[in-house]
Amino acid sequence: MSSGIYKIINKINGKYYVGRSSNLTKRLTKHKRLLKTNTHFNDHLQNAWNKYGEQNFEFVIAERMSGPKALIDTEQRHLDIAKSNPCECYNQMFTAETIEVTEEMKRKISATLKGVPHFPMRKETSKLLGDINRGKRLTIEHRKKIKLANTGRKFPNRAKESAFYKLQNSFTNELFEGTRTDFCHQFQIPSSRISDLLYGRRPRVRGWTLLTTSCISDTLSHTPL
Repeated sequence: MSSGIYKIINKINGKYYVGRSSNLTKRLTKHKRLLKTNTHFNDHLQNAWNKYGEQNFEFVIAERMSGPKALIDTEQRHLDIAKSNPCECYNQMFTAETIEVTEEMKRKISATLKGVPHFPMRKETSKLLGDINRGKRLTIEHRKKIKLANTGRKFPNRAKESAFYKLQNSFTNELFEGTRTDFCHQFQIPSSRISDLLYGRRPRVRGWTLLTTSCISDTLSHTPL
């Protein structure tokens, strides 16, 4: 198993995507699988793949090294170069701070936690983590990675939707009535953007404005039989 920096290069125009991995073979195989199934988290790279075709991309290993710090530092050096000329790369974020959780790390964490009781987080710890993360916003690429990782997972404690919204598009005059989930699925708009609209942080999102909000129970009770 080799670790290092890899690139996915468009042979037509020279644009590339750069990343790091502690298992280069596995990571490049995953990239190729996502691109072939049109589910890659990087829209720019996916669109280029769809346009130019698989035969016009090559997957190369730019540098080999071992150790988390060496990987992060080397990737950051490559990302700094990419950031200086963003028109020549497909990356959408240019920081290498994200920690890559390898299979070996997962096994060690699992072995460590076996038989260890779980205690609620102390208030001081919770406040500290909140202060650290307050104001941070995930990039689109990060959101897609999280969505991909959660595909197929069940969240039994997630609350059921209780609100029914009526929205109108000022560009097309189209009307929508339903839940937030239905709206996101129908118009392919991220839930976070809809939250900005529903909670008054934005007056309009992609032409949509909020007309009314009602409880689902109230809506159902007034539906004629």
